[in-house]
Amino acid sequence: QFTSRAAWNIRAAHIRELMPSPDPTGDGLTAWTRLLLSGDVAGGIRDFIRAEARPSIKRTLNELPILYYVIGDLQTGDAQMEAGRQTSWIGSGTAAEAYRLLAYGEIEEARRLAVATLTAPNKIWGGEHGDVILLRLAVDALIENGEAHRAVEFLEKLAPEYAQYKVRKHIDPQDFSPAPIPLKSAWSSFPALYFADYSRALRAVGDKAGANQMLHHLEAVLELRRKRGLVIEERHAAEALALRGRTDAALDALEKAERDRTIYYRWHLVLLHNEIFAGFRDHPRFVALVEKIQRDLSRQREQLQSAKN
Repeated sequence: QFTSRAAWNIRAAHIRELMPSPDPTGDGLTAWTRLLLSGDVAGGIRDFIRAEARPSIKRTLNELPILYYVIGDLQTGDAQMEAGRQTSWIGSGTAAEAYRLLAYGEIEEARRLAVATLTAPNKIWGGEHGDVILLRLAVDALIENGEAHRAVEFLEKLAPEYAQYKVRKHIDPQDFSPAPIPLKSAWSSFPALYFADYSRALRAVGDKAGANQMLHHLEAVLELRRKRGLVIEERHAAEALALRGRTDAALDALEKAERDRTIYYRWHLVLLHNEIFAGFRDHPRFVALVEKIQRDLSRQREQLQSAKN
């Protein structure tokens, strides 16, 4: 049973706070609410299809192929990718290409693509929605290849504030706004979206104090939002707990994220192939969580296909 429409409206208000919908019909905002905060990937697909059917709406986020990969419909995802390649993507389609590789289990190739894209001389970080995918994959690759210093350098170039955050203990969490992306805090703990990646990159270069400081700031952002009664994507809490070595608490947070339905969107990246959780991927609770999400998405896929017929 998906979240009720009343709850969608409440959650959409959190997004609308800092991201007024460019689509006056509301389909775009409804789609993002379904995806980010309701776990209704099939509904999000239907909303995006309706929005893109209007002459005034242009494909800007390359999102449909990613959504089909999320839901496990690889054939339709590939068809959407080919359609995008034949037309002109607005912005880069590289993020969708990278997610396609994730969906097919080609993890190393996805990471190589991300590194090549984000570290290219002519690459300018513009805060495109898909850059979130590419950054996580690039950090994974650089750390794995013993080049964590490059990840630190890239992140500090992306957000110069990081160089201050890693040494300053007392920073007002409501002032955090690290990456140049229009959605500063609309997605619950979004202001600290990259803090976990920066923390693990710092740890990989031997800056344990800086890594712990960034985790402290991440936890402060989450606590502030809890006190204000704002939506929390518990996966961010799970990442902080995992980096603290608190496996059981991290699993509790992941299970809560599933109950809240905030971990379905791009789940290959944020859960299945999330290197922060690598230490307990074989844990029975983690395996059970993955299987539960797969069953739910399979059901959504079948419902979506039935609606077509």
